[in-house]
This record gives sequence, C-alpha cells and structure tokens, in this order.
Amino acid sequence: MSEGQRSPGWDAKTITSVVKQHYDGRLSELFEAHGWPERGAAMMPAQGRHIVERYGSIAAFAKAHEDGRDGNFVLNPLAAMHGEAPQVLLKAYWGFDPENWPCLTLTDRGRVDTILAESRPGFLCAIYASIVPQVPEEMRGKVIGLYQLSHDVGEAERFLTPSARARKKEVQLEDESWKFAFRAIAAWKIPLETAPRVADFAQKTYNSDGARSIARFGAWLAPEEANKLLDIDLISVPLQASDPGCTGDSVILRGADALAPSKPGPVSQSPGVRREAEGPKHLYMLCLDGTTDHFLGKPAHSKKIVKVGFSKSPTTRRDDHNRALPAGAFKWRLSSSTYAQGMDAFPTSRHALAGEDAMKAYLLENGESLGGEFFLASDAAITQAWRNGIKAAMNSQR
Repeated sequence: MSEGQRSPGWDAKTITSVVKQHYDGRLSELFEAHGWPERGAAMMPAQGRHIVERYGSIAAFAKAHEDGRDGNFVLNPLAAMHGEAPQVLLKAYWGFDPENWPCLTLTDRGRVDTILAESRPGFLCAIYASIVPQVPEEMRGKVIGLYQLSHDVGEAERFLTPSARARKKEVQLEDESWKFAFRAIAAWKIPLETAPRVADFAQKTYNSDGARSIARFGAWLAPEEANKLLDIDLISVPLQASDPGCTGDSVILRGADALAPSKPGPVSQSPGVRREAEGPKHLYMLCLDGTTDHFLGKPAHSKKIVKVGFSKSPTTRRDDHNRALPAGAFKWRLSSSTYAQGMDAFPTSRHALAGEDAMKAYLLENGESLGGEFFLASDAAITQAWRNGIKAAMNSQR
C-alpha cells in the first residue's frame, strides 16, 4: 500500500506500534531517547511533528526501527557501519559548511530515489573535497566531513541558508545542478591537519577514473573503508537550525567516540571547560588582522596582537576564535603552525607546552601581555618567539 493509499489513522497506529515494540509502550521513553522536551499531555500533539522533523516521514520512522532501537541509525550512528553493506556514502563537495549547507545535494532525482530505497534514515555520507580550482589547494582530495542524513527529501533550496542559495546560483554548472537534497540531522568536520586523502581512505571505492561519477552520484563505501571512520578525528559542528550563539572551543574526538550514541538531556546552563584529549600536538600562532589601534583604543606603534598555543588542529582553534568575534573588520589569521611548516606533531601536550611557555616568556619580555596567551609585539619579536617555541618543544623530546 502506497503512502497515498494508506487508511485513515495509519500514522497514529504506526507510531503506537513502534513505541510498543521498542520503547516499552511509553511515549515518554520515546521523547527521552530523542531529547524532545515535551512531557505529559503535551507529548501526543507533538509526536508527529518531531518524528517528521527527525526522520522525514512516519514511514521512515518505522523503517528506521526495523532492526530495533539499537539498530536505529538516527539514535546510533555507529549502527550504520555494521554488517556486510554499511550505509556510508562517499561524495565529493567543493567544501564543507553544514551551518549553511545542512544537506546532501544531488542533481538527479533518480539517484535520490535509489538512495532512499537502499538506505534507512540516519545513514552517513563522508564528504571529500573535489580536486578543482574552486577548492583551496591544501584541502583538495581530502576527506573533510561527515553528514548524518534523514529521509526528509526535497529541493535543495528548501534546506539552504540565504547565503548558500546565493552561492549555489553563483557557482552551479547549470540550473538543475544540485537541485535535490537529503536534510542532515547531524554533521562532523575532520580537522585539516589529520584529514586523510580520499585515495588512501577509500582505496577500493575511489579511483581517479570514477571520480566524476562519485562527485555526481556518490558511492557506497566498502565495510573496511567505512570502519576507518572509527579512528578518524571528528568535531561535531552545528547545523543551520542549531543555536548560533554556541561559540565554545571545538572538541576533537576519535570517530568511535564522536559517533557513539549518547543520552540526550537538557543543555547545561553552566558549561565547564572542555579540553582536547591527550595526544600529538602542533604549536601555532594566531595574528589578529584589523586596525590594531582601534581594537586597543590606543596607539599600537605598528605592533600586532598575537595568540600562542598548541592543539591537534590549529585551523580548528583559529575557527573557534573567529566564531567568538562578531562579523566585522577583525579576524584571526593562522600566521604560523608547525603543521603548515610540514613538521610532525609533537608527541604529547607536555612537549608542546614547553614550546608554548618559551613563546610566552619571550613575548612577555619583548612585548606586552594582553592577558593569558595574548600579546602585543613587533614583527621581529613575533618571529623570534616562534623560533624559540619550536626549539624548546624539540629540545623537550630529547
């Protein structure tokens, strides 16, 4: 029976059946598992709206539970990688910007219908950067992000932000390019510093001869390729509908941890300090671009504002600091990093900390502290501080 031929009350009966089978017959447990806020009498009128927003339709909601609650990809992204035919698609993009482009876009409606038939809501799609001039050179050919996708399908412009719609019109190859889309329900970016090359990541699925086909249609990854996501660094990033005021530091997690199901709960009103896990670190230095006199409210005498530190992903730290700034004339630039210089990461935080401390000490003596890891210094002092930092970190390994 097609959706158009379903009898009256089918939606309600289907929801009741799924709740009875997988949520102990309790609507409150369904809401708790999905992090939906309503309780009591407010749940019944809200259930259909929430289900369609998360899954795409009531039918998709039922399909997602075919392997039970633990096998529901929406609640457990790791389940999408199980079995002989994991539901992880590979697709090429010109970049990865889920906040403005929170969807998987395709040109062919027939391909959309095929993916709908072959997948369940919550399937994953690994995005790699196309090898085209429109993509920054350091990003080309690298796996840069991961979408979790619903079965909510429609014309792409329905999901894109105004800026993304304008961008699409500017760069699309023809009017029908990227016309259709699957709406994303979650997204993770992969730090540029640890992003694998697609040719190494998907040795079985990807080849240069088939790159054009993958860019247009996507291709399902082999099990051994999909499982590589478990060991890739992932950073959860907001989608268009997420809180735009979230400007905290990004947390880099191993894929197995980032994709593991977690019990939803209320947002903390007193967020704690989040720190990167231990592991290899790069030194970095950020420089604030803009008129320094205006920022300080006093003459800077041609000196610059810099921030020193260490991280597994200096580019991610730069992006974190830029998100904390309002749109305007000031922007943090990654002026130096050991990654950009082609150096291996220092083995632990302890080694990188020695380099950070050396930079701080030199800038404190030869510049002006602006608090914490921020300094005002001349170009010469900045250059020497960077040299001292690398030397101290390298010496700490001996």
